Amino acid sequence: MKLLALVVAIAASMFAGAALAAPVVWTLNGVTTADGQTVTGSFTYDSDTNTYSAINITSTGGVGPFTAIATGPGSSSTQTFFIQTPAGIGQNGVVLVTSGKTNAGGTLTINTGAGAGGLYTCLGACTSGTLTAGRHITAGTFVGVAPAAVPTLSEWAMILFGLMLAGGAALYIQRRQIIA
Repeated sequence: MKLLALVVAIAASMFAGAALAAPVVWTLNGVTTADGQTVTGSFTYDSDTNTYSAINITSTGGVGPFTAIATGPGSSSTQTFFIQTPAGIGQNGVVLVTSGKTNAGGTLTINTGAGAGGLYTCLGACTSGTLTAGRHITAGTFVGVAPAAVPTLSEWAMILFGLMLAGGAALYIQRRQIIA
């Protein structure tokens, strides 16, 4: 009987698998500027490919909506530059700086204070800009909820094969004990 338990444990550990990480939907919570404007919305970020999608960011005071991502001087996982489209001189943007976003989700505090991000106007190619006085971020977080892990078809096949292997081993042990 101990051997059966050992065989089942080995089969279960050999054929168990985890699903690959999927992109996370990040939602802005409580993001405010020094002049009282709020920035709200969400976007999807995939840290495996360093890409953004489904951008839906707006702010009070007539700035936005922001529907595109501009590359900034830092990593896309830490510095997020959203801009209005079409991007160009005079368009508006928002810079949000956090610790690195991952596909695990979680809550990330947005850096605050002058020079740490806020609402801005594009001066050139819209990859940077100058923050208007009083429009830096004073509070806020990103909240990312990771999707539930769902086994793929091949993982289900491995799980089924592992169960069949464990059942076959149990049957073999049972028949061997009857003969002996």
